[in-house]
Amino acid sequence: MTKLNKILLLSVILLGFFQGGLLFLGLNRVDVSPAGTHRSLYVSKSFYDDAYRLAGDGFDLNDDEVVAAIVPHHLFVKDRSAALFKALSRFDFQRIIMIGPDHLNDARASIVISDYDWQTPYGSLSSDSRLVSKILDAGLAATDEQAMGAEFAISGLVPFVKNSWPEADFVPIIIGTDAERENLDKLVDFLVENSNGKTLLLTSVDFSHYKSPAEAEAQDKISVKAIEDFDFERAFTLDVDSPQSIYMILKYAARIGANLTQLLSHTNTGLIQPESSQTAVTHNIIVFTKPR
Repeated sequence: MTKLNKILLLSVILLGFFQGGLLFLGLNRVDVSPAGTHRSLYVSKSFYDDAYRLAGDGFDLNDDEVVAAIVPHHLFVKDRSAALFKALSRFDFQRIIMIGPDHLNDARASIVISDYDWQTPYGSLSSDSRLVSKILDAGLAATDEQAMGAEFAISGLVPFVKNSWPEADFVPIIIGTDAERENLDKLVDFLVENSNGKTLLLTSVDFSHYKSPAEAEAQDKISVKAIEDFDFERAFTLDVDSPQSIYMILKYAARIGANLTQLLSHTNTGLIQPESSQTAVTHNIIVFTKPR
């Protein structure tokens, strides 16, 4: 064996040990999913079980009908996300639509959808392939499985969806920063028209970034006020990681008749761990409801 071959063999062995260690930790990012499926951000069931344990009994909701919610994808506050899913799991939703940002903003279209199933620690989350096909046929979105599979705003939360509604079908949508308002409106109209009465719309969004904790608090007050007021114009100016996604949930809730909001949680990393960073990420969990 030549010296070069020995080096190549050693490199392969070391790479195998490295990836094996990541798999053991449940943090492997190498795509080993079967063809036609995506996988959750973390494959470790204990990661999400711990979130549910920390969430306790979940949030207290009023007696109104929940049709939509804003939930963070920053898993630093995974217990807060778990608390929302625990609270919502008592509702018999049959379809979950999740809208979030295209963080890399490199998808081949400004609105991307997928009909792949998702592998999660709680089992396979099935795609609502029928609705996805109708959206594609209407020209309202395109597919880009590489972009969808890489988007942690979706992949980080799919285990919560599967655990809360084991039999529900799933529709993920990611929105680029260049998505035009007219196209967002058309998609919202389509989703409303095709709502089956057992549909939950989730917007996976984090709020302020790269600001001091105090500045982030001030920005969040503006953002929450705009959401509570259903201020469609201001939605596009909010300090969130996907103003387009916020706009869509506001339009959807208004069209459905869910004009009531309930702020369940507000968190600020700069206040939770002030010694760790001079900047903060904030999160607001808000549900949209209508009277029964």
